[in-house]
Amino acid sequence: MYLVSSTTKLLKNFRDSGWNDFLVKVKLFFEQHQIDIPCMNAQYIARRDRSRSYHDEINVEHYYRMDIFLATIDYQLQELHSKFNDHTVELLVLNTVLDPRNGFMLFKIDDICKLAKKFYPNDFMENCASKNRTSTF
Repeated sequence: MYLVSSTTKLLKNFRDSGWNDFLVKVKLFFEQHQIDIPCMNAQYIARRDRSRSYHDEINVEHYYRMDIFLATIDYQLQELHSKFNDHTVELLVLNTVLDPRNGFMLFKIDDICKLAKKFYPNDFMENCASKNRTSTF
């Protein structure tokens, strides 16, 4: 869950403030490989069957930033959220209490009861009523 959380934060940070650094790296790559760098202030002209009215007023940099860079990051964030939505994250976090490493160091009876009540209500009887119970491990 740490990797999902940190990846989401990094992507959001990259989305919000990474464009300029990214553009510098792209330009450097172009120069190193002798690729012509397009004029970013030039008016963008749509190539395919897109509506010209949408792209009439934008420049090349705007197109690459909004339609490519931000759209790609938004898609990645959306995919992460769809795979690891709040419900899934809660289930995975609660499951960490069942980790037997280090003598069940993460074992917390309250979290086990919450896991059983919320995700497996039909599989367990009401034995998790008391919050002050201690582990028998």
